[in-house]
Amino acid sequence: LDELKHDSVVEQNLKSTVARLALALIKLKARERHALTVQQTLSDNNIELLAKLGVACKENEGMEEGMSALTDKISALELDSCSNHTAIAELQKAVSEKDSEVKRLSDLLAGKDEAIRDVASEMQTIRSDVMNGVKKLELE
Repeated sequence: LDELKHDSVVEQNLKSTVARLALALIKLKARERHALTVQQTLSDNNIELLAKLGVACKENEGMEEGMSALTDKISALELDSCSNHTAIAELQKAVSEKDSEVKRLSDLLAGKDEAIRDVASEMQTIRSDVMNGVKKLELE
């Protein structure tokens, strides 16, 4: 009878242990399913992040090409600017030369005006002398 009781207790312990093991197995399977879900979510997130990274890389390449084009345009504008500075310097030199020529012509004209005044004054003196001579002749 003790042996039967003992077998019954052992059987009960085994059943209890099997039930605990079954429960632990169920919990383990649930954790495994949860881990797989988390892993799949992480994998999906990684794929999404990699896709976004790919798009960002393409955008970055586009920006680099744009910056390269802008750098080329800036270089061209700097060359144009240098060319324009050279042209401006040449124009300023030409204007300076023309200013000098205008001054020389102005001085020449001023001299001509003075000569014309001198000639006009001389003609006036001669006319006056002639008129005086005519009056003397008329009086004689």
